[in-house]
Amino acid sequence: MTMSESSREYAEALFMLSRENNSSDEFENALDLMCELFDANPEYVELLSSPVISKKERSEILSNTFGDSLPEYVFSFIMMLCENGHIKDYKDCFNEYKTLNKDAKMVVTAKVTSAVELSMDEKAKLVKKLEKICKKTVVPEYVIDESIMGGVIVEADGKILDGSLKRRLSEVREVIEG
Repeated sequence: MTMSESSREYAEALFMLSRENNSSDEFENALDLMCELFDANPEYVELLSSPVISKKERSEILSNTFGDSLPEYVFSFIMMLCENGHIKDYKDCFNEYKTLNKDAKMVVTAKVTSAVELSMDEKAKLVKKLEKICKKTVVPEYVIDESIMGGVIVEADGKILDGSLKRRLSEVREVIEG
């Protein structure tokens, strides 16, 4: 089983528990706080994954630090990752959980790359069109990349819609050089 497969399985198991308890957002918030903590303190993740420290000691460290501050299932999830030697995969599990939660809410994040800042009207029209295509609520993230020269590139729901001038010019070049 690859790392992404195990991360997906762990995340799916926790997500199913969160849905059964009507706590998917609460779990996501707790997981997000832990992710921020792990990002800010990478040595903590190293400590929790160290083979030099026994599983019992790692469990005690987690219990003493977070036992009362996290939802029970989130705490158990982190303990299980730690005990099974997958705590370094925490961020992958968290990202997979967020994806599952968004999908359940019918929300998709769309990364919109343009050469220049889009106007508010252009943004509104684009989001409306994307929601029609995706049949989901679209949460846009805007990025400026002058190298695309013009047009937009949209990455949403695992698909890429490339309407950039750079791509169009590349296609014209291929036709000419044939």
